[in-house]
Amino acid sequence: MNNLLLDSIILMEDDQLYAELFSAYLKESFSTAQLLVFNHPDDALSSDILASRVKYVFFDLYYYGENQTSFIQSILDKYFNAELIVLSSSENVNDLIRCMELGASGYMIKSPHEEEVLESLRVIKGEGAYISATMAKKLMMKFSLRKKTSENIDGLSIKEERTLNLLSLGKTYEDTAKLLNISTEGLRSRIRKIYKKLRVKNRTEAIEAYYNRKLK
Repeated sequence: MNNLLLDSIILMEDDQLYAELFSAYLKESFSTAQLLVFNHPDDALSSDILASRVKYVFFDLYYYGENQTSFIQSILDKYFNAELIVLSSSENVNDLIRCMELGASGYMIKSPHEEEVLESLRVIKGEGAYISATMAKKLMMKFSLRKKTSENIDGLSIKEERTLNLLSLGKTYEDTAKLLNISTEGLRSRIRKIYKKLRVKNRTEAIEAYYNRKLK
């Protein structure tokens, strides 16, 4: 097949050993996509790859040193159709919040456990967004310490709020459906309603919108 017709995935990682390991996981999870690995940020941003075919960009949070804001904006400008997934060893919830505010769709902790990484990639492939369970819990704790409200947010029902809470913990659709005792298709229908009420497109945006509104 002509490579120009393939969806592309970009990995930006300056740690050669981790880049090789994560590349293997990406190839297993996205077997039909073209994978491009860049060890230097300037190479990634100057690449002549067809930007409209890039579906995901995975990048190390500290790939471009301290100037992360401008770097993330540069990625968004060049790969305008892509979902940006942050790879990080940092479990600082403020890093997560900053990346979400800048436009990242996901935040993966660099895990040494193969099955954990592959499960994360399965969620990303299915939904285009992901927050690691560890970071999701920290995000919930951070917001729970602030002003709370007993009112439903944006008209979400109790069932819809419970569904969103489970998804924010990093649960897969299958696990969430089992816990809620509904079918996977029923869950997807409920999630579409949640997204519509919150005016968002994916899980990461829904979690961010939900907790931001609870602070108002």
